[in-house]
Amino acid sequence: MEDKELITFLYHNAEKIDIGDDEFDNILSEWDFRNLYLSKMIKITFGDNDTTARKLKILEKIKDSFYKYALNEVKNEYRTYNNISGPYFVYLVEKKDKEVKGILEKIIADTTMRHDNRESLKSFLKKYDTYYYINGKKRNIEIKKEANSSSYTISKIRNGEEVRVVEDEDDWLLIITTDGIKGYIHKNNIKIEIIQ
Repeated sequence: MEDKELITFLYHNAEKIDIGDDEFDNILSEWDFRNLYLSKMIKITFGDNDTTARKLKILEKIKDSFYKYALNEVKNEYRTYNNISGPYFVYLVEKKDKEVKGILEKIIADTTMRHDNRESLKSFLKKYDTYYYINGKKRNIEIKKEANSSSYTISKIRNGEEVRVVEDEDDWLLIITTDGIKGYIHKNNIKIEIIQ
């Protein structure tokens, strides 16, 4: 979903969003990771007024409730199946949730589980220790709207800033900044650091 479409959807549907409805899961995780930027864009688009403030307050409560709901779902899955997977699990790993990390460590240590299942979960555990930092020759790196050098520059990010990598597309990475700006940077502009 494009930013403009997402902002419009959140503004017009804040009161209708139902936690636990699969239709809203991706939207709610996107809102959680990018709420600072999206809030600012909602204010710019729809005005900084009482109605917007009320809707943003609702969305903030929904964000907190969604996190608790996702964590509860993952815990229930672990209790029932002694395993975890699915979109709530991925969302919580991306948030680097400590409870989910603990569950992951327990599952990986369980030698009764199939080796290939444990190995696949290890890749998720590595995400807790992987940090992506901007490292370019220029002081400010351009964030592009699309994955090509002639695309519109939507923002810039400074060297040394941490980003979340969402998708890997050939020579480009789709990133989200700590401010919630989502766009593409060329792979030459990023350095991966793994903390052991």
